[in-house]
Amino acid sequence: MCGTIFPPTRRPSRGGAWSPPPPATGAHAATAYHCFTYGDTDSLLFGTESRGLPEALLDTVPDCLRIPIWGQVRSLNLANAASIVLYEALRHTGVLEGK
Repeated sequence: MCGTIFPPTRRPSRGGAWSPPPPATGAHAATAYHCFTYGDTDSLLFGTESRGLPEALLDTVPDCLRIPIWGQVRSLNLANAASIVLYEALRHTGVLEGK
C-alpha cells in the first residue's frame, strides 16, 4: 500500500489489529485533515489513487480524514495528497518548529 508509514510504536499485530489504530484517508470521510488532532505516534495510511483503502482496512481504523477539494477536480495525485496531510501532521505536532 503506497504512502504507509509505520513508526515503531504503532504496528499491526499478528491478528491484523492496530495498537493503537492509525488515522486513514478517504474521499467520504467526515473529518477534514486540517481539523484532526494528530499525535506524536500516529501513522498515516493512504490507499491507491484509483481505489483508495480497502473497506476491510477502513473498518479497523478509528479516524478517516479527507482533503477537501472544489470545482471540477475529481481527485488528487497520491504523492500530493500524502504531502498535504504529512505536512499538516508535522506542523500540528510541532516538528516543523523544532519542538
